[in-house]
Amino acid sequence: MLFIRAHWVVLVRYWFPACLWAVLIFLGSGNALSASHTSRFLIPFLHACFPFLSQESLDWVHFAVRKGGHMTEYFVLTVLFWRGLSGFHADHRLNWRPRHAFLAWTLAVVYAASDEFHQTFTSSRQGSIIDVLIDAAGASVGLLGVAALLRWRRYRARNYLPAGTPVPLPAEAA
Repeated sequence: MLFIRAHWVVLVRYWFPACLWAVLIFLGSGNALSASHTSRFLIPFLHACFPFLSQESLDWVHFAVRKGGHMTEYFVLTVLFWRGLSGFHADHRLNWRPRHAFLAWTLAVVYAASDEFHQTFTSSRQGSIIDVLIDAAGASVGLLGVAALLRWRRYRARNYLPAGTPVPLPAEAA
């Protein structure tokens, strides 16, 4: 019974944030955050910050901010998926597992494709394969961030733990 309870705790602790973030992405892909709606507040804000920019430049910055938002959304989603997949392992804070990374990236890209498909049913939006590719790039950068963080954590654990404290070996060496 304790075993089942522990798995539920891990499941909720590590998968709830990923599921919540996926719901937020889904809600954001509706009419409220379409380009026509975000331009109503973002273009005036950009114009106030950069009054010397032409309307064409403001439109380009608006476009870049929106695509950067795509990358950021899927950066975070991939990190959360990786965390959910790795949470059942005791050494998840130090070790990289390629299988978990591949699954996290795949889940994020499939979710991106389904989100773009969802946008085809929204009147002020349209699905785009380019956006899926941008999302996949954000997912890739997210995994690079995870790899860098784990490398830093292993370095810190090796160099700053008190003498005699065992350091978990990477999964490949075990």
